[in-house]
Amino acid sequence: MFKLYLNISVIQLNLNKTKALFGIMVINSSQPKKPINGSSAIILSLLKEMGLKQIDLANKLSVDKAYISRIIHNKENAPTLMKIKIAKVLKVDSRAIWDDKK
Repeated sequence: MFKLYLNISVIQLNLNKTKALFGIMVINSSQPKKPINGSSAIILSLLKEMGLKQIDLANKLSVDKAYISRIIHNKENAPTLMKIKIAKVLKVDSRAIWDDKK
């Protein structure tokens, strides 16, 4: 699926002549997304099961939604205490979400 954006600018020139500039930008919105798996899938599934959103989890933990999003999508490694707090809100053992054995 493609989204089409049309940008029309009109520039007034000398002697009341006008010129229209047209720009077209095509965005491919069907970019492949990374599969969600592991702890991400578990957390998102638990949130859905509980009828919660990431913002709800963030509010319950008194942290920023962006921080929760980074943790959920493995862009930031959560400290152990935060993992325990997240698991507590989701009513599971933190080991059910994260397997820190490497």
